[in-house]
Amino acid sequence: MTVDSIKMTGEKGLITKCDTSLFKHRPVEHKGVMLQDKYDSPDNLVYGLKNIILDDLSGRFEIELSAKILGVDYINNINENNIERVFDIINKTGIISINKSRISDIGVLRVDVCDNVHVDKTKEKYFKALSLYKFNEKYICNPNHKGSVIFESKRKKSPDRITLYDKKTELRESRNKPLLEMLFESGRLNEFDDVIRIEQNVRSFEAMRKKIGVKTTIENGALLIDILQSKKRCNRDLLNTIVEEPPPTLFSDDRFTGMSLKEIEKQYGRESIIRMCNNDLFMVYEFISSKVKGNIGRYKREYQDAYRLMMRDANLSDHNEINNCITEILMKLA
Repeated sequence: MTVDSIKMTGEKGLITKCDTSLFKHRPVEHKGVMLQDKYDSPDNLVYGLKNIILDDLSGRFEIELSAKILGVDYINNINENNIERVFDIINKTGIISINKSRISDIGVLRVDVCDNVHVDKTKEKYFKALSLYKFNEKYICNPNHKGSVIFESKRKKSPDRITLYDKKTELRESRNKPLLEMLFESGRLNEFDDVIRIEQNVRSFEAMRKKIGVKTTIENGALLIDILQSKKRCNRDLLNTIVEEPPPTLFSDDRFTGMSLKEIEKQYGRESIIRMCNNDLFMVYEFISSKVKGNIGRYKREYQDAYRLMMRDANLSDHNEINNCITEILMKLA
């Protein structure tokens, strides 16, 4: 299994060296009782290393980082084969050193499980297919004009969330400038030309147990080595849950069976607005925002449903292309 952003934890006994003079003391008290005796790392950490926290009260530490710490090898994500290199980079900062022989004792509090899918067609086709495909009604689909699709479950407690996006486009954002320059200078930026990145946020031990298959718990988290050695394909599993059977290729005259006249009129009205906006949902959202005050989330969902119904009534080649795009992603995640 490969991961990107990760928050790790461990006993302070795993630390072989630490320059506490570089840390900022941030104790947490309540009514005179010390709840946490925390020390935060300095702001100018090595690229990809987000934060280091020491807690004298619990006798533990936390390290939060992303695969960007790997620099030119970023495309490989963090995995079982390069995890020692990640700790080599941390240890060379001079801020803290972790005993690499005890990596098996490191825990994980939260993690983003990720896969790089190398696709055959233009990436836009896959994002369009994902936004139009019939999917489980327990999930909400949020397409983004920058080249991404986010699926999120409707349940309020610990919702599932998976993002599919154009990694090369994301790398061009200003916050990624250091990494972009490293990849460009090394000639490895083109490795992302055909990559759709798929990331799933796993935020609790219960979620790690269910999705990743880990069993051992450590301070409300899972063991790092168990996660990296897991053979579960949790991104594929969740995507399989979200997508259902492909839409039918032809519609009969009873398309609106069970719908009232008012519902049919609304559907045709929405379809007319969508066509006037050249089938561009983002233009539709702009139009709605110009007419509606406040949150337009309900309208967006209604127009997305109308758009999908329109596409399901389109020609056979459109449906085949949508189906083929989804099938390809799922097969490459297997």
